[in-house]
Amino acid sequence: MTKIVRRHPHVFGDGAARTSGEVLRAWEVIKADERAAAAGVATDAGAAPVKPADPDMPAAFAGLSRSLPALAYANEMQDRAASLGYDWPDLEGVIDKVAEEATELLQANDQANRIEEYGDLMFVLVNLARKLDIDPEASLRAASRKFARRFAGVERLAGQRHLELKALGLDALDELWQDIKREEAEARAQADAREHAAPQEEQA
Repeated sequence: MTKIVRRHPHVFGDGAARTSGEVLRAWEVIKADERAAAAGVATDAGAAPVKPADPDMPAAFAGLSRSLPALAYANEMQDRAASLGYDWPDLEGVIDKVAEEATELLQANDQANRIEEYGDLMFVLVNLARKLDIDPEASLRAASRKFARRFAGVERLAGQRHLELKALGLDALDELWQDIKREEAEARAQADAREHAAPQEEQA
């Protein structure tokens, strides 16, 4: 009960929160203070901080499981930072940051820098997904499934046309890929037409 009272000052205390967003932000601030206290980190301006077990892990991120998949870990980290007010105010800011990080990746002059810049780009893309209310893990898995399905179609077409994939150049492979995309589009159009026709048949 003590924890409930402490985390809901707008209900049980003097806290003033007008919107659900303000309530959530206040709750995250309180939880960050609790995590800091549990880690032995002072959050009051006049207090001397005690070095936490992991100096690179802020109190706001305490308790984050490092066993999470990297995309989920980054997403949770960004959620916590955003709940404390550290977030782009609009989608355009994230898009600009994606372009900036992509440029920095292209300009990287050695493998260590490329790895770092690629990680930065991935991190911003996770933030873009968060702003769009997209699960980045599920979205990437769906994209991988789509790629596998289409590449299976490329293999099928190559077999039907007596072509050896390894002997084909990129242009020929891409032509097969585009053929598969056209097949999918036609199949979708036919399915939509059947779905549209079914209610009319029932009414007739």
